[in-house]
Amino acid sequence: MVDWADHVAPAAKGGASSIDNGACVSWLYNYAKRDNSHPGIPLFLQGFPTRDYFFIHQELPHGYLEQTVRFSSLHISDWYFNRSIFRTGLGLKWLHDSQGGRNRQRDSAYYAKAALGSIRQWQKLVRGEPSLTFEARGLVPKFLYCDQLRP
Repeated sequence: MVDWADHVAPAAKGGASSIDNGACVSWLYNYAKRDNSHPGIPLFLQGFPTRDYFFIHQELPHGYLEQTVRFSSLHISDWYFNRSIFRTGLGLKWLHDSQGGRNRQRDSAYYAKAALGSIRQWQKLVRGEPSLTFEARGLVPKFLYCDQLRP
């Protein structure tokens, strides 16, 4: 199961795509709640797993400590960079689905605009910052986890 950055106030109801309006929740619960105002189920708060995390997963994965240490070098701008990539992927998914006759509320133009907005926000935040790559900051894992491998 993938953990997810969720909007506290849903974007569809005017919530901002910002760190202040974000929370780490379970992808499954984020998907199930859609754009309603239910707060979702946080899996981590202030860097620590919650009771709900253990209810869903029972235990921390083997590489949790290594991953937590690796992620300690995250910069606030990384969230915007990640959102841009994610929204680009959603736009591509929309294009793929539209070929199959599926109707979606948001189209590829929406996702392109959203991705561009996130990348512009990222650019503002990294201006003047030391330009260290993801690799140099230790954000790229040395080994792939089982959920990152192809079946």
